[in-house]
Amino acid sequence: MSISRFVITGVTLSGNMGGAAMLSAALQQLRRRYPGARFQLLSIYPEADRAIGGDSDLEIIDARPLRLLAWYMPLTLLAGLGEWLRRSLARRSPFFRAIAAADAVIDLSGIAFVDKRGLPLLWYNLSCALPGIVWGKPVFKLSQALGPFRTFSNRLAARLLLPRCAAVIARGEQSRQFLVELGMRDAEALPDVSFAMNIPPEIEAEAQACFRNLGARERPWIVVSPSQVVSRLCQKRGIDFLGQMTAFVEALLERYDVNVLILPHSLGTGASKNNDIDLCRHLYVNLQTHAQVYMHVPRHDPVLLRALIGQADFFIGCRFHAVVAALIMCVPTLILGWSHKYREMAQGFNADIPSMDFANFSKDALTDMFDSAWQCRVATRERLVNNGPAVKAAAIRNFDIVERHLGAPYARH
Repeated sequence: MSISRFVITGVTLSGNMGGAAMLSAALQQLRRRYPGARFQLLSIYPEADRAIGGDSDLEIIDARPLRLLAWYMPLTLLAGLGEWLRRSLARRSPFFRAIAAADAVIDLSGIAFVDKRGLPLLWYNLSCALPGIVWGKPVFKLSQALGPFRTFSNRLAARLLLPRCAAVIARGEQSRQFLVELGMRDAEALPDVSFAMNIPPEIEAEAQACFRNLGARERPWIVVSPSQVVSRLCQKRGIDFLGQMTAFVEALLERYDVNVLILPHSLGTGASKNNDIDLCRHLYVNLQTHAQVYMHVPRHDPVLLRALIGQADFFIGCRFHAVVAALIMCVPTLILGWSHKYREMAQGFNADIPSMDFANFSKDALTDMFDSAWQCRVATRERLVNNGPAVKAAAIRNFDIVERHLGAPYARH
């Protein structure tokens, strides 16, 4: 029995660092279990992903949205009519050829089948798993936010697809309960797969050198990582995110003798919601008269980015996977976010991580929350150090489940 080919869906190298972190963790874990395996990433951004590049065992397959949703998905439905049609499609299309040759499909969608996100996104959620199911491959939907399933279209799609997967793993207790309500009573909740990422010594050394090269005086480091997503949400509420964040950092510098590093966690370009770089630059310009404020734009490597966050003495972040990185690196953290998913993710560390909803964001509110968290940072770090290994071990169980299934009837002989 030889397991040698995996198709990966639901993430990209270039979309945002959260997806790239999940992909990196998955590749690390699967390579360890299946030495010599080949991986094919069905990417909605194939050109950008190829430009970033990757290891020789990872191939980027074109699955850009229009082609995926308007062409590949209808053909997938037709392919259910017979094996002869599936063979014909596999001969003519790299997308279907990858599915046909795979031993398993790993769906790393961070969030899927959520009510009221629109039919195009629901169609995309189906596209991450349905081709594998039609071709008779085991599909593993690893830890992801799922549900609620109250709208007719979402409930119907989830009921038809999810029970046909080899495994569906919830990211958090609330998602698990939604799956139970859907009829999947054995559903399991596990931490996000990116918690399973390992950092090689050479990457750790590179992160340390980066901080040394900033030339800062010896002080505690506070890393601030704002998000374009949160900025836009604040704008809709009439909150001046940039102005309030600038005032917050200035208040922080008045109170404490610290260095501040502004660090983007999503490295998109232009008007994309994944472009945190421009927002960080605006914040840095507002603060550049302060000698102890620095900014760094890392190369596009989620492993290095996590190692950089791990150098901090305290982290203030907005993006889900930026917070994942801080917590698993045992860095006391303050979260400025927008959903229950942050609280669920942090609960596993039992470290009382403070979290503020964007709707309540102001310089004064964040300063008060920071003051309290800063005073408790030593105790917080100790709890993170004590509980982090259990969270990582639970995240690794995502891949134990894959290995267990592939050793059973799903494996190709």
